[in-house]
Amino acid sequence: MEKTKYYSEIKRYITSRIRNPDDAEDLTRRVFLEFYQNNDGDGGIEKPKAYLFGIARKQIGRYRSQKHKESGFMQIDTEMTGRLSYNNYNKNSQANELIEEIQTIISQLPPKAREAVELRLVNNLSPKEASPRSDCSADRFYDRFYEGMKILKEKLRDQLL
Repeated sequence: MEKTKYYSEIKRYITSRIRNPDDAEDLTRRVFLEFYQNNDGDGGIEKPKAYLFGIARKQIGRYRSQKHKESGFMQIDTEMTGRLSYNNYNKNSQANELIEEIQTIISQLPPKAREAVELRLVNNLSPKEASPRSDCSADRFYDRFYEGMKILKEKLRDQLL
């Protein structure tokens, strides 16, 4: 049985959940890729439509999780920018104090999270470029980076407000 006949249904379902047509197209392709990677041909699946929708729900969950992580980084960048430009007359001293505070907090992070934050922010490497240096997958590197940024954000919250 040809599973691609469900393509438009799956895509419509994903689009209704994430409201981004380009990302919905990518996720739909991932659904079918995962299906074909995990099943040889028909694979004896009795209800392929339900199986495909299950994969779609899982992909939507991953997508939302990823977007949530990214929005956390965007928020800290926005807050830092606002803090740095708040008082123009005393900008340099405030910026230097904030930079010193950030460096202190980064040095106190757990070792793997610290390494990820330094590779990503200080060395300006993408997770894909930095993960081999950390001897881990890009996904694991991203998790470590997120952990470090979460701690950094929590400790800086008082100074940024």
